[in-house]
Amino acid sequence: MVMAENRHTSLVRMGKWNVPSKEQREIQALITKLEKITNKNKNEQGKNKRNKRFEWTKVAPKDGVNTKEKNGKIALSHPQPNF
Repeated sequence: MVMAENRHTSLVRMGKWNVPSKEQREIQALITKLEKITNKNKNEQGKNKRNKRFEWTKVAPKDGVNTKEKNGKIALSHPQPNF
């Protein structure tokens, strides 16, 4: 039993214990590439949603859109304080 423990510890030290095979490493590499691609697509979709939400800020306001008329007076939608 002592020989088995010594072999195990020496393999762990050398980095040869539980090392994935070539095929397993290729599979892991493909999985990580796939995850990166899906994360990139998710990020782009989020950016597109955000851009659509704020598109109205890029359009110049039309004349008279931000004003209201009451009793013959024109009032802005954000009235200025009178001091």
